[in-house]
Amino acid sequence: MQEAPIPAAPADAAARVQRLREDIARYDHAYYLLDAPLIPDADYDALFRELQQLEEQWPALRSAARIAPFAAWGASASRPRITPPSRSATTFATAAGPYV
Repeated sequence: MQEAPIPAAPADAAARVQRLREDIARYDHAYYLLDAPLIPDADYDALFRELQQLEEQWPALRSAARIAPFAAWGASASRPRITPPSRSATTFATAAGPYV
């Protein structure tokens, strides 16, 4: 059984979604990277909810970055590799004394 085609969104909805994404990206950058919020949290939340509602109404407007949010930040979906710190024989110690 084939899925029903996703209807195309009207141009004004597509333009609004694009504008919301640009604004949210700018606000995210200022908030998370610069530690200098540009708008109150309540205003940000309202914009984000509006974007979610438009994407629910028009699935064709969903972006890959919103489906997999970590992709936008360059993170991998795979499990991170944790590398233990290297220790030299002269600095590694146990309760009984230096490990030599």
